[in-house]
Amino acid sequence: MSVARFFRVQGWAFIRLREQLGSSMTQAQNLARRILPRVSLLVVLLLLLLVQKLAFNPEPIGVERADGSFYYQIARHVSAGDGLLTDVSLYNKGLKQLPAPTTVYPLWPLVLGLSGRWMGLHRAAWLVPEILFFVDLVLLYLLANRIGAALGGSTWLRFRGVPVLDLGHVAVLILGTNAIFFVFTSVPWTEGLAFGFLFGALLAVAEAVRRRSIAWAAVAGAVAGLAYLTRSQMIGVPLAVVSVLILVGRERSRGRLAGAAFAASAATILPWILYLASFVTHFPPRMLVDFLAYRETPQLPPYAGLVTYGSHGERLADWLGSFVYAFDPTLPLTYVSSFGAVVYLVPVTAGVACWRSLRRPRAPHRGLDARGALVAATVVAALLCLLPLHAFHETSGTLWRFGHRQGLPMVLGLVLALGACWSWGRKGRTLVILVLGLTLWTQGERMRRTPGWVRIPAQPTAAELRMLDWLDAHPEPPLVLATTTRELAAWRGVTGHDIRCDWPEVHTRQLLRHLDIDYVMVYADEQRCPFTRGLEGLAVVRRFGRGGNAILVYQGNSPASLAKAEVDHIEEVDRHAERIEAPQERR
Repeated sequence: MSVARFFRVQGWAFIRLREQLGSSMTQAQNLARRILPRVSLLVVLLLLLLVQKLAFNPEPIGVERADGSFYYQIARHVSAGDGLLTDVSLYNKGLKQLPAPTTVYPLWPLVLGLSGRWMGLHRAAWLVPEILFFVDLVLLYLLANRIGAALGGSTWLRFRGVPVLDLGHVAVLILGTNAIFFVFTSVPWTEGLAFGFLFGALLAVAEAVRRRSIAWAAVAGAVAGLAYLTRSQMIGVPLAVVSVLILVGRERSRGRLAGAAFAASAATILPWILYLASFVTHFPPRMLVDFLAYRETPQLPPYAGLVTYGSHGERLADWLGSFVYAFDPTLPLTYVSSFGAVVYLVPVTAGVACWRSLRRPRAPHRGLDARGALVAATVVAALLCLLPLHAFHETSGTLWRFGHRQGLPMVLGLVLALGACWSWGRKGRTLVILVLGLTLWTQGERMRRTPGWVRIPAQPTAAELRMLDWLDAHPEPPLVLATTTRELAAWRGVTGHDIRCDWPEVHTRQLLRHLDIDYVMVYADEQRCPFTRGLEGLAVVRRFGRGGNAILVYQGNSPASLAKAEVDHIEEVDRHAERIEAPQERR
């Protein structure tokens, strides 16, 4: 090759390289131009919510934080290297020896306990949920935009042709300003971790179908299994992932993707099943979705917190009536009280979708594509997580818990409804804007009036501190019975059985008959509780505090307690104290 020809070839190569680099730079600039405004808006929203989180920051455990305190005391055992043990026996389970292996969903206590090893358990109890709050919102942003693209309603606002506002931003606003989600991701409850796995599993389903990837299908199944291990209500997530992947693509592809997801979910959940089987003699399958199904002392009356029905007709009528209750704006703890008027878009879009599907001519099923699979998985996951909630009609004044943390999976239905309505054109968009304006205003009001229990001082009172010091002074940890056992266990590792104020006296008597309980703690404002009538005949061996903050300690029925009662009776420090005043609100 001549020198001239060589330089000519090199020149052409340089020109082509410069053109390719220029084209790549142009593509990168266009990509940045499309993405940067949306990312900037997302960052602004997250920073505003961060300011709210820093200003909020309630005490993570203690009074009125019962479930969080329960997870916390399990996490303390995990942090100490003892494993998944609980100091508290709940709902008449009648655990004979405490601490005992726990049957409650394990993943959150494990994460909290392991985090507490290197940052301190108390710090982890408020910091880890708040970090997960922002992780959840980022994942929801990505998921909502995927769903919006699938439904044709992703981009909501453009400025000079550049997307600025999309469905993901609206979804972040709706969930981030939801007072229930905001509060329960500031204390050590399961919501922060569970919703991260829920959103992650649905995103992985979309990737598995788009790439026809067995690896991504396995990721979707494993993450869905982790969602279930974080909160048993999420059992619908692995079921949704596997069932939707069965409907994807050709027959061979369906089997591979669904099989990989099922195997990964099973491999994730199986260790938990083996752990339960290691200490449960008779393993009821219901225990996989209801940790109350395991009762170590069957002589105790089961926890009766749900409405019973005389016939299947009554059950069906009550179940159908729950949907009227769930969307009633005048009632407490409904979907409307949680999310606002935007929830009405869910039945509207569901009705329109059913009407269109009936009028559309039927075509042979050719399998779901990536967009269809994501929408189907989201629909099925939302239904499987929410429909069982309508069957749990409680006997207490709350009736159903649609407007509590159990109803938060409704956010999936909101994202689907908003994306669908926005794709309907001008009328649908006008409806969305009106409903969203009303919703965000009411959400702001609810955020300003966050649930009152977070303002209650969570630290133990002076009387409780004296009582805890007295319990700590015992050579062997005593077994107590109290309405605040979870809080006492979180504060000091007290072991005992939990009881509720409204439980009948027969519960108290049977607990004392079948279990070796050392002491029964009764607060001054609990003197009129039905459970205290079952303490007739027991002696008061200690009294801490006075007036409305007093705590009476009754002698239990254990041999050690009965032997020590005679000494306690002689050494009683408050024997001649004034009579307790009329019961009043504690704290």
